[in-house]
Parts: sequence; structure tokens; C-alpha cells
Amino acid sequence: MTAEAPPADSAESEDTRSENAKSDSNESGTNANRSDQGAEHGQSAEQTKDKAADDEAEAQEAVNDFRRQAREYLADSANVIGKAEFGGDAVGGNKTITHNYYGFSHRRSTSGPMPASSVTSLLQGFVRTSDHDELVQRLRDDRVLVLCGPKASGRRTASIGILTDVDQVARPVHVLSPKIQPDYLADQVINGAYHLISDLSINTDDPLRQHHLHTLREKLEDCDGYAIITIDPRTAVEAALTEQHEWRPPAAGDILRAHLDTYRLDQSRLKLGLDLEETRTYLETEPAPQEIVGYARRLADYLNGQATLHDLADYRVTAAENHARRVFADTNGSLREKAFLIALAVLDRLPYPTIAEAGDDLYRTFEEHRSLSTFGTSHSARLDWARAYEIDTVDTDHDLALNTVTAFRNPATWPAVLRHVWLEHPTARDPIRRWLRDLGATAPRASRVRAALAAGFLASIDFPSIANSLLGQWAGSKQLGQRQVAAWALFAATEQGAKTKVDEVLKRWAEGGVARRWTVVHTADALADLSDASAILLISEIAEMPTSDPQLERELERAAARLLISPLASEARNTLVGWSRERGPRRDLAHRAFAIAAGEQTDGRPTLLNHSASDKQAWAALTTLWRAALNDPAVRGDARDRLTDWITLALEEDSLVPELQRLFADLAVSSNERARLDYLLRHLPADAPPDARLVADRIRNHLLEQ
Repeated sequence: MTAEAPPADSAESEDTRSENAKSDSNESGTNANRSDQGAEHGQSAEQTKDKAADDEAEAQEAVNDFRRQAREYLADSANVIGKAEFGGDAVGGNKTITHNYYGFSHRRSTSGPMPASSVTSLLQGFVRTSDHDELVQRLRDDRVLVLCGPKASGRRTASIGILTDVDQVARPVHVLSPKIQPDYLADQVINGAYHLISDLSINTDDPLRQHHLHTLREKLEDCDGYAIITIDPRTAVEAALTEQHEWRPPAAGDILRAHLDTYRLDQSRLKLGLDLEETRTYLETEPAPQEIVGYARRLADYLNGQATLHDLADYRVTAAENHARRVFADTNGSLREKAFLIALAVLDRLPYPTIAEAGDDLYRTFEEHRSLSTFGTSHSARLDWARAYEIDTVDTDHDLALNTVTAFRNPATWPAVLRHVWLEHPTARDPIRRWLRDLGATAPRASRVRAALAAGFLASIDFPSIANSLLGQWAGSKQLGQRQVAAWALFAATEQGAKTKVDEVLKRWAEGGVARRWTVVHTADALADLSDASAILLISEIAEMPTSDPQLERELERAAARLLISPLASEARNTLVGWSRERGPRRDLAHRAFAIAAGEQTDGRPTLLNHSASDKQAWAALTTLWRAALNDPAVRGDARDRLTDWITLALEEDSLVPELQRLFADLAVSSNERARLDYLLRHLPADAPPDARLVADRIRNHLLEQ
């Protein structure tokens, strides 16, 4: 992929250019659908105001949900990006990607005898399952056995192990073509041989039936042979095959130990390798048996001083990338299942029905028609194929007792899938963009958050192709929710390494219409969590631009307030002190933002006080902003209310009293200020707890002594 110039303001589209030409009053940030609907039905101004308040409350709840999901979702992708070996930067430029394959056989003969040396090598690390002897006996009695399980689950190795244990006769192993039609299975039997058909490929029009196996068994009895057929859970078979067995591989740790034994390591080094945190983390992903072979080789290299811990940790990423490559390289694979895998990569850790429905929507986008089989791959078979699982979780943020979610076993899989599809299959980009655009506009909040995070991840891979056609449309929308999605995506892109590109877009949008300025402010609010100082500069720039849009003003106030309690708190305090000393809109913003931030609490204490009490410079900034807010008629009432709240908090946290005594003393610089503070302490609100007056008296007595 070649680096491209930053996207021109085609990203801002016709909607944005027309938006810039409109007056601010026509560019309000309210949800357009709700506002327009209210106007059409003649709603009162009070009803419209209530709906706007509901929209803002919902938006703030969405922000909180985003911050939680972003921490969980991007944690894995950040690790993946850090471990991936790319040449060139993380945003653009030529990339050289090195793919390492370990433990996988890529050239398997579709028909013919397997060399005896290959059989011996394959069985060196073979681990017998608890039902191995039962399967051997079933094959001995029935002559034919059907093992049903997902690909790369060790079915092939287990089949050869079962075949070679069925009797004491040295027989050749013949591998037969998986494309044999069921009616012709018996014709392929060879006298006195073991037969293996891996991944029998059949369709729903001609499924594998019981009579096919009866015919095959009779031929095997006549020729003194045995056969094992392995099938995928999605393979078309008759409802009940007596020879069929559901295959479950051995425990991952047992497979790893068996393969490590082939490297003849002494027991101390073997134990060291199995006890490594990297090994435990890898095994927790429930890797496929074939992948474990490669990890055993890399672990042996590490124990012999030929690899590093980074190499071990990177194997999890390598395995996920190889899995994605094999799935999408399978030309016989179902497009609907591939769409499901992409949807799972975007919506990982959401409920299965949500992911399945989104996957079908993507499939329809790929196919551009609505004909879709109601009964396709089963729930469990699809999860096995995708190497995913379901788990019951407690959603404490939403007070839900139980929620069943679907997730990849290997957390490195979702970024591997998205990266592979985007870089290796360009024709899939436009359908995916359209699907993400719809997901970000109409889906429930959890899915919209994931759509944004996925778009941000893709932007870190190929920024221009996402910015022009996806982020710009979201950012320029009249709907508040879509602007949020754009801001979230830009945050994710920044965290994934696309900061330079994101900064360029944000600077342009800061001079655009209200919708894009709202998006910039919202993005800056999120970027403050990354200690990105550009957040302060962006908010400062937008604050200088006149607007009559109330939502943009409120968003600016909230964002500036959050700066005061973010990782950028030190820089933000100094910045707001500077704004407070100048004339203009930024001065008003500083006072309003400070009054909002003063209402924040952490562990029952004022957050601003926690940030400032032990730092001389921070304390000076705190008192400066308090005095400015108390002296500003526009916010004086709110500032007094917040001071009263701090006094009330001291009822439960006695250590606050000396800090408040110090604060009030430092605020009483002039006689007028002292008189106002004294009045506040003597006249607490009527709804204040009675004991709060005792705290106020202690502070007032200290103030009088100064």
C-alpha cells in the first residue's frame, strides 16, 4: 500500500459544504430526526427542550459506554500492533509483512499412499484422548468411522493414530481425495489398507447417507481394510449416522507437552517452558492442535537460547494471522460464513444473535440481494469454525444480571481478520465500508461503538480509504449519534498509530461547520485520556469561533471541564487560568467549565481538590479559578452550589475540613470576597443536611481567625 496525501475535504462532502453555508441556527447538533419530527407535529418549545435534554443524557451515557468498551476492545489490538512486524509506518507507506508458518502442512496429497516416514513423524507427538480406545474398538467392529469436528482440530492426526492402533498388521495408509462422491466411496477401497478421507466435500443435494457407509463397510470387510472419514460440522450428512463420532481434541497443555518431548529437553527446562507466562497465556486461547505444534517448536528454540520471549508472545499473533489467511483463501468456503467472521471481528464480545444478524447484513451487502437461507450453519458449528466461544458475563455498568457474549478464543484474531481482509481483498472494501456506515448509523449503541473502533483500526492501516468515505460522512451528519461514532473512530485511529493523519483532519474540521466542530470537540475530549496535548489546542481553537449552537457550546463546556480531571489536568489548569485572565469567549468557557468540573467526585471527595491539595502550583491555579468563577455573575450561582456540595461532602470525609478551611482562607483576598464567603457559610441552602451547618461553622471560625 502506497502512502497517499492527506484526504482533501472531499471528506467533508456536499453535506458539509452546504452545512458551512448555513447559519449556525440551522446547524444545531440535536438529533435531526427527533427535532424535525417535533417541528412537524407542532411540539411546544418545552417539549423540544425536554427531548434535547434526553438526547444529551443519552449521548453522555454513550460516551461512558464507549470509554469502557474502548479500553477492553483496543487492549488486544494495541498489543497486536506492537508485536506485528511491519516495514514502514503504521498509517501509510510501503509495508512488508512477513508471515511465518509453523506446524502446518501446506501440500497434502489429495490421493495416494502416505509415506511410512510421514506416518511415523506425525505420530511422534500424538496424544491419545480419553475415548481413543473406544474409537479404536468401534473402527475394529464397524470397519468405518466418521469423525466430525472443526478443521485444524487434530482430526487427521487422531485418525492416523486410530487406524494404526486397530490391529497389529503393518498396513499402508492411503489418503483418498475429499471430492469423492458418496456413491463412489466403496470403489476407492484398496486391499489390506488403511484409508483416510480428510474433509469429505459433499453438498446438500447429495449428502452422506447411512447406505453409503453400509456399502463401504461391506467392501472393506471383503478387502480386509479400514477407513476413517473426517468431516466438518457443516458437512451435509443424513440426520443419524451410526458410525459418526463428535471429535474433541485433547487438552492443549497435553499436546504441547507431548511435542516438547520430541525435542528431548531435560525436565527442568521442560517445566520452565510450561510455566512461562507467555505459554500459559497462549494455552488460554485454546489453540488448534496444529498450531500447538508450531508453538512447541518456537518454545524449544527459546529454551535452547535460539528465540526470545518476544518471539513466543508474537506466536499468538502469527497463529491468528495464519488462521485468517487460510479461511479467506478457501475458495470453497461459504461467503456467508466469511461475512460472519468479519462481523465477529468487529463485534467481538457482543451477544451471538447481534453478531449473526450483522454478519447476514454484511452478506447481503456482498451479494446485493435479499435471498438468504433461513437455516444455514448451526450455532455451535459456526463458533467452532470461527474459533470462538460463548461466555456468560455480568454487565455491572448496566445492572444486567447475566449476558451471554461471543468472543474469539484468541484475542489477536479480530485485528488479524480485519487487517487481512482489508489489505489482501480490496474488492471487499466498499461493501464493508457501506456495512460499517449503516452499523454506525442505525445499530444499537454497543454495535455502533464497535463499528467506530473497527473503522478506527482500519484507518490506522489505510487512512485515506476510511477518512473520505466513512469518517467524514459520520462527522458531517446532523445526527448526534453519528458524530459520536466519528469521534470514537478518530480516537481509535490515534491510539493505533495514525495520530499525524488524525491531527490533520481535526485541524481542518475545526474550521468547518458546526457538526464537524462538534465532532472535533468530542474527539479532543476522548484524546485527553491519551494525554494528547492537542486536545487542549483543539478546544481552544474552537472556543474562539463564534457559534449560536447551544449543543456545541455545552459540548465545549463539558470537554473543557473533563480536561481539568483528565491526565492533562496540569496543563489544563494553567490553560484555563490563562483564558480566565483574557476577554472573550474563552474566558466565559473557562468559568463555566470550572464550575462543571467542581461537581465531579472521586471516592467521596472533590476530584479537583484531590488533584490540587498537595501541589503548590496546582493549588494556586485552583484558587485562581475559584475566585474567578465566584466573581463572574454568569456562573456565580453554580460556583456557590458546588462549594456547598464540598462542605456537605466533609460530613462523611472529615479530612476535607482542614483543606476547605485552607481554601476559604485563600479565596478571601478582598473584603468583598470575605463577606460573600462568610454569607455563604452562614446561609447554606434549606435542603442541606443539618450537620452540614456544623462543618460550615468550623470553616467560618477558621476564616474569622485569619
